[in-house]
Amino acid sequence: MRFNVSQQLKAPVGVVRAYDIDGRLGNELVTGRATFTRTAAGILVQAECQTKAVWTCGRCAGPYTQLMTLEIEEEFIPAYDMVSRARVEIDEETYRIDASHTLDLAEAVQEGALLASPIKPLCRSNCAGLCPVCGANLNEATCTCAARSGHAALAELGRRWTERQAI
Repeated sequence: MRFNVSQQLKAPVGVVRAYDIDGRLGNELVTGRATFTRTAAGILVQAECQTKAVWTCGRCAGPYTQLMTLEIEEEFIPAYDMVSRARVEIDEETYRIDASHTLDLAEAVQEGALLASPIKPLCRSNCAGLCPVCGANLNEATCTCAARSGHAALAELGRRWTERQAI
């Protein structure tokens, strides 16, 4: 996901070029389309790409794969001015175009993937989760143990209450 943008940095503001994205994020393939627009400071990248992600369900702890669509819109600033060759001072949070005029989308795609990640991944919206007593996956089988209600520390109090009611 590296692009040589030396010619576009020499072009006037507003010049747009389109590129196909074909790379890897970890072990997963990333594909998509990007447009690079020359700005006064650098190059504005607008991209939409797709990748697969493997998650662990927050209820049943089972693995599942989900297709993710990432939308990226970031401005990349060159490390050196094309005309004067002077180093451009920018803050460290800004995406850079390196000294060889290569724009690397990998970090922006990785950050986009993190932002698109679910807070609590679920294999499906109606995931039944795990049995709190025996740990069986309730999506795959029904549990045969008696479901307990309440906190285990209060079990003795519940037993005494039941005995007292019987008197």
